Amino acid sequence: MLSTSPVPKDAAALRPDTLAMRALRRPLAALLLSVGGLMLRLSERLHPVRAHAANAAVVEEPHPLPRVEFHADGADGALYVDGKYVGRLPGVKRL
Repeated sequence: MLSTSPVPKDAAALRPDTLAMRALRRPLAALLLSVGGLMLRLSERLHPVRAHAANAAVVEEPHPLPRVEFHADGADGALYVDGKYVGRLPGVKRL
């Protein structure tokens, strides 16, 4: 069924970029920013964050590098990591 509502002859009247919308943008943006600030302060009050934890970057402890050992026994070389035998390297006499 076709709509019987009149179509405005001026296409600019359909765009939301009219003068009234332009006039509302700044006050609406200011209102949204202030409400966002209020919500941020309220969330900090409900769940306080330690000052140094909020400003500091998360630093993880570095993992120590594994201790690798190589023992040449005859034609093959035995490989150990952190004191545990890992396997043999056939034909390798030096690393």
